[in-house]
Amino acid sequence: MTRNVDRFVDPVTLKNSSAQVATHGMQLVSGSALSILIGRLWGAELLGEYSVVIAFATMFAFAADAGLSNMLLPELAAKPEERARLVGLSLLWTTISSIIAIPLMGLAAYATGYSPDLAVAIAMGGLWMGIGALSAILRGAFYAAEKMAFETATVLIERSSALAFCSVIVMYTRSLPLFVAGLIGSRILKFCLGYFLFRVHLGDVTLAAPRRAMTQLVQKSIPFGLNSAASAIYIHSDVLVLSLWRPAMEVGFYQVASSLVVPLTAVATAVINAILPRLVVARVAGDQARFRRLARHTMFSLTVFGLIIAAIWLTFAETLIQVLYGAALLRAAPALQILAMIIPLRFVNNSIGAVLTASGHQVKRTRSVVLVAILNLSLNFLIVPRYGFLGASATTLLSELALTGLLVGAMGRQWPKAIKHVLRMVGRNLAGPFRC
Repeated sequence: MTRNVDRFVDPVTLKNSSAQVATHGMQLVSGSALSILIGRLWGAELLGEYSVVIAFATMFAFAADAGLSNMLLPELAAKPEERARLVGLSLLWTTISSIIAIPLMGLAAYATGYSPDLAVAIAMGGLWMGIGALSAILRGAFYAAEKMAFETATVLIERSSALAFCSVIVMYTRSLPLFVAGLIGSRILKFCLGYFLFRVHLGDVTLAAPRRAMTQLVQKSIPFGLNSAASAIYIHSDVLVLSLWRPAMEVGFYQVASSLVVPLTAVATAVINAILPRLVVARVAGDQARFRRLARHTMFSLTVFGLIIAAIWLTFAETLIQVLYGAALLRAAPALQILAMIIPLRFVNNSIGAVLTASGHQVKRTRSVVLVAILNLSLNFLIVPRYGFLGASATTLLSELALTGLLVGAMGRQWPKAIKHVLRMVGRNLAGPFRC
């Protein structure tokens, strides 16, 4: 057991995991800080409108990104010599698709019937989304080259500048469009730094777009794009449905609960992004023993951590909200308790999804996410109009349970043994303190 763990936590993986933890830690802290600032100074209604802007931008992000950023990681990990060509093609495609997606997003906001200020903020969120899609391409290249520290540097610039810009805006104005403008400025800084680091440390970018090469690239990214689209629908449809049927204040209560749960899933993303290139290399090399060992220990570590966090959040939900957001938003406590139960589930689901991607079964992962997205959207339309933000929390939990079942089934006959092994490891570690 000790020998396997030593191999799992090698210096490169530890370094990259640390960089990922730092990256997602900054995203967690800054995102939560902005939500708390809006909730305390602007109130639940404007907090709800802010979450609608973010939901709209994320829902349209798949149209700009087309799954390319996620496709690049395993593709470049297996073929690093193709970096300049693939990154250049991806940046060109993302730029073109963003130019198309941004006005579509503005039209959708106008057609939905939101207030003028909210519609303007959503349209501006399209630009924020497009610049983020370009940065995501560079992130995929950094991860594939196991240069996670570069992404950490770009996130540090983006998040620190966003906190500086937006804190001043929240304290001295009540303008959501101006707030989004601050986010856009910080994201421009992130992309500029990322492009500079890529050119200096990873080489040139071939900005040429032969039709055949572009077609092949897009065809390869289709499963990843579908997965991104389905994930966006699954994660954010509850906010959009809630905003259509219930007052903005209820969207704000739901955002309070989400802001204390969803960012924590970044921990799983941090570990998986550090491990995924190694899983791909092990698979390409035919080293099944190492592949399985990495997968088992990733699932075990994330499952235990998720269970611990969920227990703390369930116990101290009201205290967390009162300390961070204030007593005025305590109505969100039951929603936080419901959403806390998705933390270990999402950790496990992200782990299994990474294993499927690394083993060349992205289509199975995509199929599972698409089915759950359809289920989640259907449940939201059935439950949210009647039960509001508590109903939205319940549909999210039910959908996450369904995704766990589908992903376990997608792993095939051999992988239930690995899951049983992980469960035995969890059981032994949890029972250890109670043994005589």
